[in-house]
Amino acid sequence: SSHELGEPSGVTGLILDEHDTTFTEVSITNGDFTSGSGTTITGWTNDGSQWTRVGDTAVSGTTSKLLQQSSILTNNIAHKVIVRAKNTTSDSTGILRVYLGANNYAVYNLTNDFADYEFKGLQANSTILFLYNASNTNITVDSVKVYKYDGNVGVLV
Repeated sequence: SSHELGEPSGVTGLILDEHDTTFTEVSITNGDFTSGSGTTITGWTNDGSQWTRVGDTAVSGTTSKLLQQSSILTNNIAHKVIVRAKNTTSDSTGILRVYLGANNYAVYNLTNDFADYEFKGLQANSTILFLYNASNTNITVDSVKVYKYDGNVGVLV
């Protein structure tokens, strides 16, 4: 199932040209977390070594730390991010924030089963993609995919 919650901050009313809705996948190093060992997750900056690779997933620590990759996004281009994630700790709410750059983010309350969380946004001044655990519980991320929008983008004012 697909969830789209909240509005990315800094972008109100992102409008995609419906005549050209082509998204091209952007290459992400180790976007499926199959490479790495322990708290080392190949290709990702792991703030405070709080995230750990478990099987082919990345599991957060219980403190709110970032897992990030730089130079993923293209400035002034709309992107679609699909994060497959779940709450790891039952009887609690795992909260995932997905950031396009520093300010542009969506917030997802995760269920106990894996689901795809889709976020579309435009980032003008940063090429960094962040995953952030905004809860004091564990969350598990199975994969991250990023797509770059090829058409025209307008912002309602």
